[in-house]
Amino acid sequence: MKCECDIFNQNYLGNREHFIRFNQKGQLVGDMPSIFRKGDKLFFAIEGPDFTNSPLQKKIKEYKDKLGKIKYKNLSIESQLLFPDSTAFEEYKKSISSYLPQIDKIDINSIYTLSVQWQEKKNCPKTDTLTFDITKAPCDSVAISKVFEVPCDLDEAQVGFTLTRQNIDNILMASYLKENKDCYGQWGQYAPNFNKVKNDFIKKAKVIDDSLHAFDYSVLMGTVKDSLPSENLQKLLKDNNNLTTVNTYLEKALLNVPENKEWMKKWLWLTGLNTPAMNPFDKIKIDNNSILNVDKELAATQRRIDAIGLVIKNSQLSDNNDKIIKKYLNELDTLQQKVVELTDKKKDLTNRKEAYEKWLIEREISSNLLYAGTLFVSEAEQINWMPHYNALNNYRLSNAPNSIPSVVADIDAVRPLVFNLRRGTKAFAEETVTPFTLTTPITDAFNAWGKLFDGILAQANNVGSSVAATNVILANLSNKEKIVNDELEAKRKSLDNVKISFETTKTLATFTDNSGTTVPQQTFRMSEIESPNSQQKKPNKKITEDAEKIKKASINNSKEQINAIRTLGEITKTSLIESIESYQLLKQDTIKLYKERAEIKQKKKLLEVFLQSRQRFSFATAQLKWLNAQTNPPLQINVKPNTDTLYHTDWAEAREIKEKKGAVIIGYDLSVSDGKTATKVVKNASYKQYDLPRFWYGVGLAYIPKPRYTSVYDETKGLFVNNAEPQQLDIVVGAKIYLFKPMNQMRTCKLAKYTHYGKCYDYLRGNGHINRLSMFVGLGVRYKFLRNYFVGLGYDIIPGININAGYNFYFKRSYEIENGKLLNSYERLASGGVYYSITTDVEVFKRLVQLINPF
Repeated sequence: MKCECDIFNQNYLGNREHFIRFNQKGQLVGDMPSIFRKGDKLFFAIEGPDFTNSPLQKKIKEYKDKLGKIKYKNLSIESQLLFPDSTAFEEYKKSISSYLPQIDKIDINSIYTLSVQWQEKKNCPKTDTLTFDITKAPCDSVAISKVFEVPCDLDEAQVGFTLTRQNIDNILMASYLKENKDCYGQWGQYAPNFNKVKNDFIKKAKVIDDSLHAFDYSVLMGTVKDSLPSENLQKLLKDNNNLTTVNTYLEKALLNVPENKEWMKKWLWLTGLNTPAMNPFDKIKIDNNSILNVDKELAATQRRIDAIGLVIKNSQLSDNNDKIIKKYLNELDTLQQKVVELTDKKKDLTNRKEAYEKWLIEREISSNLLYAGTLFVSEAEQINWMPHYNALNNYRLSNAPNSIPSVVADIDAVRPLVFNLRRGTKAFAEETVTPFTLTTPITDAFNAWGKLFDGILAQANNVGSSVAATNVILANLSNKEKIVNDELEAKRKSLDNVKISFETTKTLATFTDNSGTTVPQQTFRMSEIESPNSQQKKPNKKITEDAEKIKKASINNSKEQINAIRTLGEITKTSLIESIESYQLLKQDTIKLYKERAEIKQKKKLLEVFLQSRQRFSFATAQLKWLNAQTNPPLQINVKPNTDTLYHTDWAEAREIKEKKGAVIIGYDLSVSDGKTATKVVKNASYKQYDLPRFWYGVGLAYIPKPRYTSVYDETKGLFVNNAEPQQLDIVVGAKIYLFKPMNQMRTCKLAKYTHYGKCYDYLRGNGHINRLSMFVGLGVRYKFLRNYFVGLGYDIIPGININAGYNFYFKRSYEIENGKLLNSYERLASGGVYYSITTDVEVFKRLVQLINPF
């Protein structure tokens, strides 16, 4: 585009620097640029606090720090399956780097990437990729991108930018999983056999479990002789066949598939050292067939229920049908219970499927598009002012103070931008256009002063009227006083012989103005060994309190024990067992009681055998529970970029573009919509737009140095008489005709600074010196109004004050006289010579006259 002011041989390009700042969430922060010109330099910055410490990196660091302090004896039962002795554990700690993701492979300077898009030529998009030098940005600081300089041959007025952040945690996790997936042996191949082993163990161990709890209860109640377990209980615990099934299954799962041990070691940093798992992600892939099978079973069960209901309804109540009906009713209860179980199973499968899918979507993201923004580029032919409104800060204007003018030229545009909008939210505007009368600042000032002066005159008139009225009242009072004095004088004369003394007391009136918010030792019951998704019962608060009383009473061995036992007698056996289980008294406190009794010490060997057997039973129970919770992990995560923008900037373009000719006030209602809720107006703003009129009227004084005396022929006397008219000082009324781009009549020094980017910018907006030049054409008022002309060149000192100089022309009467006799008279155009004038706006002149002659 060719600049209109190439006559000045100006190719001005700005060189200011702009910073656009992001926080680590990808939100824009700080002040946004109000104007962005060709040739300007643009920097992008990301604020800290920490660019390299991701959640995964933190977890790995915490694991390494904690690992060095843990000793082998502190490992859980599950962890001892991986490390049979302390030597194996120490070897693991020494080679820990091979069991962790390699964080050093990530180039931290590529975590954030910023792309700038623009059109170099028509249908020729360009992209510039900027990186951030994070290595030079310590914590709590700012990482700065490389500079982007707006091309001078930019074809379109918009520049877009996008900020992308690499998800290093997902990239590391996917890479680490791919490297180690061959270490895993499929767990699902053992599932059918495991279910049989689990069920068999539960059946056999239930007797032991109940017997142990019954024994513990008897010990606490003091009803067991010599406080020793019964022979039946000891026999149950000595029967190793009850433990063989569990141990055998562990050997099949771990020893025959040794790679699973290595697999679990690879993921201890994620699962925790004491909680190894074959599925470190705790998410299970559920296929649709599993849910469809449950649906089919539910439908079949429901059909059977409907059929039974129909049979019962149609059966006749007779002796022959009672047994049949009872049978069907029992079956109906079983089927209804099955419906409940299948419904819960379907719900569980659905929830697990949704949780897995959500987890997988999150883990497959290699990068996130944090922000997509836009800026409008300005040049001399058009400035695009950009008021930025922050959607995360109640749509507050977020430009530097006083960086956007309230008055703009008609060749410029105001582009309201709403930034930090969330995904799916749009912004737009509704415009209103109202014409206004263009006036100069001096006219505005004089009008303001004139209104003040008018008010003073009005008050003066009011005061004058009051004074006049007061004078009348005082005059009347004087007349009345004289009459009274005359009457008193007459009475005095009539009373010559009487002397009367008068005392006058004057009272003055006074007016007063009153303004006046230790991991318990592991002990397991068989009721805990359920599905991997079963939930533990929360301990009963009342039972917990009673169990605590028993514990204290057992230790004190006083009357409190009796009171506590009596209180406990009111609670069912099941509640007591739950209480004991809640506080883990089955093992720890019971053993303590044994050791405190003398008779137990005498039979120490028998007790030790009992305790060892009980410990083996607890280990087998814990192992079975752990095995029951194992699932197959996902062995592949395919990462890909997420192209959905998290935040963006939207240009609030007017829905209806209205004509904006001349001097107008443009208002806009800023609205946002997320497509779900109703559209709401969030901001109202307005600005003035001025045009550049070619003609501007003025009134002023003109001075003609050369006298313009004329002679008038007096026919009566036959002589020429000197005429003092026209005088050298005249009042002129005329119009300024701007020779170039007209002057901005609303210009002030403050307003001109907003666009003072070079002569080209100034000229096109009427703010240059050449814009002030004009030709003046006017008429004299004092002498022959329509026959007294002033033509000259002028210069506006300020809008509303013009000085000009030129020539005066007026019509002068001439006479033809022959032999002293007037034959003819006519008027001819004569030059009055050079004039000098100062003019102002008509309104200003009127106010000046009013000041000189206010009445």
